[in-house]
Amino acid sequence: MPDLEYAIKESVDNQLETNFTAYKTAVEAPRGINFKPVLLACALASKDEHGFFYAKNVTQPLRLITGNPNFAIPAFARHLKQFSETMRGRILERRGRQYRFVRPEMEPYVILRGLSDGIITETQLSRPSKKASTEPGQLSLLSAYVGPGIEI
Repeated sequence: MPDLEYAIKESVDNQLETNFTAYKTAVEAPRGINFKPVLLACALASKDEHGFFYAKNVTQPLRLITGNPNFAIPAFARHLKQFSETMRGRILERRGRQYRFVRPEMEPYVILRGLSDGIITETQLSRPSKKASTEPGQLSLLSAYVGPGIEI
């Protein structure tokens, strides 16, 4: 585990400056409002074949990241809108009610940054084994990211 943690930190820290700048622009907030969990939940949201997701697809990953089972769309809808505006660097593209990352390579970068910054853990990203029973709503973040029925 220490080797994995070191490798994740190194890969995130050594990413191209453009990824780091885009990420920093998207999540920085002068009043301490933390955009990082919402952007991470966007990266982990289930998506269609073109990479688009709806706000409803962000709720489950955000609940798992924060440990708050009561997160609802109104709590982060403003964040999604801002992620698609110039102020936050347009990290997301908005088409109607759907969103997707403008640069697809940002999704894995945001996930690795979440691991590196301690927002999520490798355990949270791990898919539970088929033998392990899970309670309803206890899916792992990685299974939410890759979608139902996809084996990893």
